[in-house]
Amino acid sequence: MCGGSDGVGLRDCLKYDFDLDSWTNVNEMQYLGYSSAHAHHDKLGLVMAGGIHASGFPIQNVQRTFDAIKFDDLADAPTTNFDLGCMAILNGTTPYVAPGSGSDHLYEYDVAASTWTSMGEIPSGGRNYLGCGVAKNSQGQTVIVVAGGLLSGDDVSVDIYNLETNEWKTSGK
Repeated sequence: MCGGSDGVGLRDCLKYDFDLDSWTNVNEMQYLGYSSAHAHHDKLGLVMAGGIHASGFPIQNVQRTFDAIKFDDLADAPTTNFDLGCMAILNGTTPYVAPGSGSDHLYEYDVAASTWTSMGEIPSGGRNYLGCGVAKNSQGQTVIVVAGGLLSGDDVSVDIYNLETNEWKTSGK
C-alpha cells in the first residue's frame, strides 16, 4: 500500500505481514500525493494513476511497482485532473480507469503500447469517490462497473460498461 493523506499527503509504501499482524514501511513513493486511482494484480503489480500532490495540484503520473522498491513510470494519465477516481484490472493485464471529478470518460490502458483509449462517456458523468470493479453479467459477458459519487443529495448511480458490446447501461438511483 502506497500513499494516502494525513492532511498533507504521504509518500510511505507499507507492507502488511499477516503472520505478525504488523505493518512495515518498505520505501517511499517518488512523489508526495493522495487520492489516486489504484489497483493491484499479481501480473501487473500495484498501479497508481493520478491523484493530488501535497501542494494541491493534480498529478498526471502513472506508476506501477511489484515490490514498493522499484517504480516504473507508465504513460501519463489522459487528463490533467485525475483524482478521487477508481481503477479495475482485467485479466491481470489491462487497467480500466474512471478519473473521478476530472473526466466523464472511462479509459483503457494498453501496457504494451503505453497508450490510453477512451471507452466513451460515463452516462452519469465524472464524479468523486468512485469505485470500480470487473464482473460477469447474467449473459456471461465481462463488464466494468463504475459506482458511487454523489450526484445530487443522496442519489448514487451505477454505470456498467459492457466490454463485448461496447455499450453503457445505468442502473439504480
